Amino acid sequence: MTGDRENLAELVVDFARVLREAGVKCSIPEVIDAFNAVLYMGLNDLEKLREALRSTLVKDPEHYKVFEEVFEYFWEGRGKPRQGLQARRFMVRIVSERDLDPVSRFLNVYSPLEVSWKNRIARMDTGSGKRREISRTVRTYLRLLALEASRRRILRAKGEESLRYSMKRSLKTFGEIVKIARTTKKRVKARLVIVADVSGSMSDEWEWLYELLAAVKKLPSGRYEVFLFSTRLFRATELLETHTRLEEALHVIMNEFMYWGGGTRIGEALETLVKEYPGILKKKTGVLIVSDGWDLGDLEKLEKSLAEIKRRVGHMAWITPHASKPGFAPATSCLQIALNYVDALLPKEALENPRLLATLLQRWEN
Repeated sequence: MTGDRENLAELVVDFARVLREAGVKCSIPEVIDAFNAVLYMGLNDLEKLREALRSTLVKDPEHYKVFEEVFEYFWEGRGKPRQGLQARRFMVRIVSERDLDPVSRFLNVYSPLEVSWKNRIARMDTGSGKRREISRTVRTYLRLLALEASRRRILRAKGEESLRYSMKRSLKTFGEIVKIARTTKKRVKARLVIVADVSGSMSDEWEWLYELLAAVKKLPSGRYEVFLFSTRLFRATELLETHTRLEEALHVIMNEFMYWGGGTRIGEALETLVKEYPGILKKKTGVLIVSDGWDLGDLEKLEKSLAEIKRRVGHMAWITPHASKPGFAPATSCLQIALNYVDALLPKEALENPRLLATLLQRWEN
């Protein structure tokens, strides 16, 4: 199969449009990745073309069958179009400047009819009843992660014998020590760091992420940090703290973080966290990485970053929305690497039920 290099961008855009009509969600940055992959692989080998498009455009294994049907119909001329597909093509302006880089060439032919990811956020249901449960569970997580002992001591029946506290108590009994006091060091409440994936593959979870951000925002200032990432990392803590209403903060975040709804570069995002925010990663910190694990980034950077975060912090858990689905297995390369470093791989439901969270964390520790 041969292809004209000049029409390559048009073909990839049109194929992505057919996939979307078939129910497979793929955002603009993901289609850009597909274009670059096809540009590199070429159109002469159907199997290589298939792998390039599937790895960049399909994030959910449940969509593999749909992809195969659309691929055979679009590229091989076999089969029938899936029911509901509209037989229309985009109005495409062919690029005449041959010296443009691949991304610039693609953006010149991408359809302006694409639905903005901002519209998706604007239609979110902000009245979900999960917020209270998530808030309770987050606080439970921080109590469970009381990782660091302070200088202060508190009375405990099973603590160490303390002459100082015994003498202090004896003042109530005219200097006579009636009972030996026992104390333990007070545990410092953990600090929470949320690193949330807001790429296109996580679009089905944006409403849930909204509730998570709302729950985290209720924590005292200075007790949490929030980072968002897709192909880049964005620190959203200050915007969450300085805006009273979460809706206002979210709109500002969307305007500031233009990569929301884009592709996924988990390794690069975590590398930025390690290099640019080293003071945040401490032993009294619990890190929650929220992502589906679909990654097109550098796996070597991912592994190095996870290892460094593991070394610095007291606890690190990975929350994936697919973990509760029947037959789930951490089969992606990203999750396979993460299993070597995270203290727990948890479903998103674990942050909606304090007892479930405690049970799952205990299972991982054992």
